[in-house]
Amino acid sequence: MTKAGAGTLVGSAGKSAKRSASRAVVYCRVSSHEQLKGLSLETQSKACIDYCRSQGMEVAEVFVERAESASTTDRTQLQRMLTYCRTHRGRIHFLVVYMLDRFARNQYDHHALKAYLQKLGITLRAVAQPIDDSATGKLMDGILAAFNEFDNNVRRERCVGGMQAAASRGRWVFPPPLGYRVALKADGAKTIEPDPQAAPLVRHAFAMAASGLHSVAEILREVRRRGLTGRRGAELSSGMLHKLLRKTVYHGRVVVEDWGIDVAGDFEPLVDEETFTKAQAAITGAKPLLAGYQRNHPDFPLRRFVRCAHCSKPLSGAWSKGKRARYAYYNCPGCRRINVPQQQFEARFVELLDRLTPRPEVLKLLSAAVLERWNEEQKGVAEKRRAIEQRLEVLQQRKERVVSAYLYEGAIDKETYQSHLARVEEELTLAKIDRHDAEIDEFDIEGTLAFAEHLVTHSSRLWIEAALDQRQRLQKLFFPEGLSFDGEEFRTPLTCPFFNNIEGTSRQVSEMVEQKGFEPSTPTLRTWCSPS
Repeated sequence: MTKAGAGTLVGSAGKSAKRSASRAVVYCRVSSHEQLKGLSLETQSKACIDYCRSQGMEVAEVFVERAESASTTDRTQLQRMLTYCRTHRGRIHFLVVYMLDRFARNQYDHHALKAYLQKLGITLRAVAQPIDDSATGKLMDGILAAFNEFDNNVRRERCVGGMQAAASRGRWVFPPPLGYRVALKADGAKTIEPDPQAAPLVRHAFAMAASGLHSVAEILREVRRRGLTGRRGAELSSGMLHKLLRKTVYHGRVVVEDWGIDVAGDFEPLVDEETFTKAQAAITGAKPLLAGYQRNHPDFPLRRFVRCAHCSKPLSGAWSKGKRARYAYYNCPGCRRINVPQQQFEARFVELLDRLTPRPEVLKLLSAAVLERWNEEQKGVAEKRRAIEQRLEVLQQRKERVVSAYLYEGAIDKETYQSHLARVEEELTLAKIDRHDAEIDEFDIEGTLAFAEHLVTHSSRLWIEAALDQRQRLQKLFFPEGLSFDGEEFRTPLTCPFFNNIEGTSRQVSEMVEQKGFEPSTPTLRTWCSPS
């Protein structure tokens, strides 16, 4: 019976007999996001089983997906469920989920999986959503699948933004580091707290390091002897301990350089700042920073990035107090031959960026270089797609052979034919979903080229308007080896590595560019740059 429960029988006895023949499988999936909303696995499972009972369905099997990913490749229980449905074809009539977003992450996956199940005579049902075989139910099915994909895309975009916002308020948004465990605040928000067993051992490691009397190897032997292990009981290695002693989270700071965040955490530190600073000095051999000194200060983005041309020491930056006001200066802490007002120094840096702005013809070369790089990056995606296409071709050939063996050659019976055909169609469905996912992974080359052009033509304005971490990234991008300053000007700015790379790239693609009708590249960087 392939459409159990779809029709209505006259008489209670007939209706009861039809219901008793209906069997269903239940599929549940949960992520940490849904757990916060109360959609736990237990909640879903109970609701689905109760729904089956109310509809007169017998629950044949319950499949529980505990992974957070909605990717088909990562959902082992989904694949087990499909195999179960195939091997029990004709004996399973319904697949029951709590909501459709538990079933698939986008419209393509939803309709592909649903179509495959329909070939097995299985109808999809959702406990909390009104879908059935009626015209209205089918319409709702399509609308809900589209909405689920939209919601999944929006949530993905908001995820990083939400983590950044939480981290900027001092929340630890990553897995708890060694010595901490997950905890809940009074308002139900997640946080971290010292682990009663591991925290004392981590404190002891910091105390040994701060004393300056022990090497990392000695500390490692001692904390191992006391029972400190890595994640999931793995043996603590020297590298793991070294990283542990460098993590600012242990003295109560949330520091995420990529997001430009350095704030006090809303959790209990394991060590005080003095102990942490002494431990850093001991394991790195560097002198402790003075109290109140910030290595990355928003008022001095070029500090330590530019070196003195006389003694090669990194320039420092600080505020000096006058009789009536405070004044900002960049200076050399080595030979002290450089002492330049902050505004004057940074204005010269902006002028340097303006002088190095490429001419329009160079941007054509740059676009060709970026395109070449993009094609290299796409090789991996292309290879993946080719492998999937080959897999689809092989599976399609297998399907044709099965059909031919049954319909034309009579080499197999009907039961064997149905079993083999269902198995091939299951693999075809999953392969098509993988191909769709690979298409999603393709890059936006036009956006990449537009960004590259915007970056090199507006470098000075971008640097002026950017926050500290973004300024430092731009500086490193344009001048990977830094700059030197002699008190009056930046030394050899026109041969900085960033623009040398442009020059080298242009030479590599010059032949290609000329064939496409672009103007020939010039041999020197000076002729490329706009006059100052």
